[in-house]
Amino acid sequence: MNIVRGVCPSCGRTITRTGRVPVVVVCDCYRRCPICGLEMTPYRPDLDPKTYGSEDHPDWDVLGLASGGEAPSIEIIFVCLEHAPPYYSRLKPVEVTLK
Repeated sequence: MNIVRGVCPSCGRTITRTGRVPVVVVCDCYRRCPICGLEMTPYRPDLDPKTYGSEDHPDWDVLGLASGGEAPSIEIIFVCLEHAPPYYSRLKPVEVTLK
């Protein structure tokens, strides 16, 4: 077996595995809070996504991110509740090619 390595373009972490070349893995940096480094909790909105971006009810934009008819809660994947206010993450999984 070969030792293959790759660097995550998002966090800079070097990932090493044994296996065949090339192999693609997913770095888990998108699951970590960029503020404290703890693993975040999967985000589950408490209301229908349309409510967060409702033009008829601007006070319902809980995150303060909506403009017009957008529904920003759909893009949020994880939340870190260790902070006040909580950190809402829109980071996506990052693929790393190991060579």
